[in-house]
Amino acid sequence: SPKSFRILLLVALLAACQSDSRSIDERFSDAQLLLETEDYRAAAIELKNILRDEPSNASARLALGKLAFETGAYADAEKELSRALEFGIPAVDLLPVYAEVLLRLNKDEALVELATAGLPSKQLSTVLAAKAVSSFKSGDVDSAEDLIQRALTQTEISKFALVSGAR
Repeated sequence: SPKSFRILLLVALLAACQSDSRSIDERFSDAQLLLETEDYRAAAIELKNILRDEPSNASARLALGKLAFETGAYADAEKELSRALEFGIPAVDLLPVYAEVLLRLNKDEALVELATAGLPSKQLSTVLAAKAVSSFKSGDVDSAEDLIQRALTQTEISKFALVSGAR
């Protein structure tokens, strides 16, 4: 009957409008699994939904920032990585990616200002290499050579530093 159809439709709409019953941690784990299976669109949706419900979730911001970087959405990556830092993600966890984002956005001044104190050698090599490429692009070849040498003499060297040094 039309009345029972309307009731069924109303129940379905109410069920669809209910918020996700999974915890933030469960939803974040699901997003990580989606990232591992390279379902980037679904992962981005899941991460954005987490941020809708919990805007200060630094881990979700970091994951969304890294995803944006990997997919070439550098302005979005910069926004999410800077917010992740603001909400408590340690600099060591995001500075290498953040440095590459700034490089791709041609934000050379911000890149030069990135603090590198306390970074482990592999992360440091990435940041130094990004600064070297930036210096080279701006015509400061001496600074670029110094920075890339410092990047390549770390005890652990990132792939980005190796590729940058080969250029």
